[in-house]
Amino acid sequence: MIFSPAKTHKEFKELSYYRGDTSLYKLFPFNFKNIEKDKVLITTEEGEFTICSKSNFIKLVKGSIDFTKEEEFYLELLNKQFIYLNKDKEAITRKAIKYRTKKNFLYSGPVLHVFVVTTRCQHKCHYCQITPQNEKAVEYDMSIQTARKSVEMMMKAPSESITVEFQGGETLLAFDIVKEIVLYTKKLNEQKDKNIEFVLATSLVDINTEQLEFIQEHNIMLSTSLDGPEKLHNLNRPIHSQNTYKKFKDGFELSTQFVGNTVSPLLTLSKSSLTEIEAIIKEYQDFGKHSISLRALSPYGFAVKTMSKIGYSAPEYIDFYLKALDHIINMNLNGTYFREEYATLLLKRILTPYSTGYVDLQSPSGAGINALVYYYNGEVYPADEARMLAEMGDKNFLLGNVHENSYSDIFNNPVLQIIIQDSCAESLTDCSECAYLPYCGCDPLFNYVTQKDHYGHRPTSDFCFKQMAIYNYLFKFINDNNENVLKIFWSWINRDTGITKENEQECSV
Repeated sequence: MIFSPAKTHKEFKELSYYRGDTSLYKLFPFNFKNIEKDKVLITTEEGEFTICSKSNFIKLVKGSIDFTKEEEFYLELLNKQFIYLNKDKEAITRKAIKYRTKKNFLYSGPVLHVFVVTTRCQHKCHYCQITPQNEKAVEYDMSIQTARKSVEMMMKAPSESITVEFQGGETLLAFDIVKEIVLYTKKLNEQKDKNIEFVLATSLVDINTEQLEFIQEHNIMLSTSLDGPEKLHNLNRPIHSQNTYKKFKDGFELSTQFVGNTVSPLLTLSKSSLTEIEAIIKEYQDFGKHSISLRALSPYGFAVKTMSKIGYSAPEYIDFYLKALDHIINMNLNGTYFREEYATLLLKRILTPYSTGYVDLQSPSGAGINALVYYYNGEVYPADEARMLAEMGDKNFLLGNVHENSYSDIFNNPVLQIIIQDSCAESLTDCSECAYLPYCGCDPLFNYVTQKDHYGHRPTSDFCFKQMAIYNYLFKFINDNNENVLKIFWSWINRDTGITKENEQECSV
């Protein structure tokens, strides 16, 4: 189709119209989004944001903000580096410091190291992403040789701080391997002097005093699963004909005698959970908890086969999630402190200048560069989801094997290079122009599973749909400047980070 010059001229103004008078200031790059009829959200690459009227937005773009008439808005734009003065030679240097702070996770190397010590398990959870092996099938346990090789590779990571996480199957069934890894890690660390934390993921079913004494002695944190009240928990996490909930409760109560109220339960939402939010929250409160993470089902591994029975669509999940957040906010407004962990994580990214260690929201993705998974047979994967794909026979994300490959081999693997290349949100279609870019990320593994390629297609992505809906929800409160709700949001952040009201202004954007 050919456009006539005359017609084009009527539709588009001269470039000088948009530039305006730029003799006083110039624009730094920013993204924007209409959030109300007369409101525009604008964000910088470092996560600074402001919400302004459309008329002020047009003035900003045209370069016609009048300092004498709009002093407050002008100074905000200057301080948050949406604009800079022509004579300011240090503006780019200050902006670079902010950007490095936001991307600080790129400097550390792998921080999270997941050891899959066994795939044996007594549970038959409907949403399990692996095939749980029989409790007696010890051939599915990590060997001592593999455990030591994996620890040796982990200790070559440049990070000064390392989290060692034990996964299964049921980790307690291979507790001797857990002990071996803890002790060997500490032995090697006598030379490295790294800050090392241990986390053990377990159902707590059949945990015993001897195991807990070792856990207590070595300050191992416990992560477990609690899906809600007894009926719901038993429905989601059956053990043959036994009462799973009762066995979990017994294990939880015994564990608290050794490690106090630090046992951290996680929730996985099935279709049956979506009508039980108040009952689920009350259950967490009954167990002495003041927070919950409303995790959706993951489309990985063998859980895909049960999706028709226990799954739900992205819109159904978001409808539930936002109603649940409303309920949790109302609880706080009525005097009961309780937070939702995922919303808290997003608020940290929005309201503070710091990055978070959440792999799925990093750009490029933290899979591989911030996290590694050592499978029971020595195979190394960039994320837990990748080893779950391998369970289904898809080893496209395999990085190597601790018995065959060096640390250098793992990090020069073309697979990891593709993950990094296809997960830089700043260079991805739609992501690069999104106002939520500085707070979000890209998950190439999710794209691969749901859309058959690493790059993904944002308009039809469930990941993008969910993220956009939650960011819209949070920014609605920020735009409304609802003081009571914003105090609640800050209380959630403060409890996790130690940021206080005194330095809130310094950290907010």
